[in-house]
Amino acid sequence: SSGINAEYGGSGVSILKVHSDSKFERVGGTAMGGGTFWGLGSLLTNAQGFDELLTLAEEGDSSAVDLLVKDIYGGSYEAMGLPGDLVASSFGKAARSRI
Repeated sequence: SSGINAEYGGSGVSILKVHSDSKFERVGGTAMGGGTFWGLGSLLTNAQGFDELLTLAEEGDSSAVDLLVKDIYGGSYEAMGLPGDLVASSFGKAARSRI
């Protein structure tokens, strides 16, 4: 099927425009992926590996450091259809508070 897909490659993420089952093109991407998670996690914690970092992530509360739509607008931003718990800025609260 056609559309836009995100493809994880291990250390980054490619954004692919899919024209058909056999035709696609890379239209963008980001270097932020699993390698970034592993590297930052290794610097910031005492985790002994990727699986332990995943467990820590599952147990954590990202809303303590991520700036959410509701933090900016006091709730959902109805005019744009954005729910209040949508991340507006990853680590956006980290600059304003001590964790």
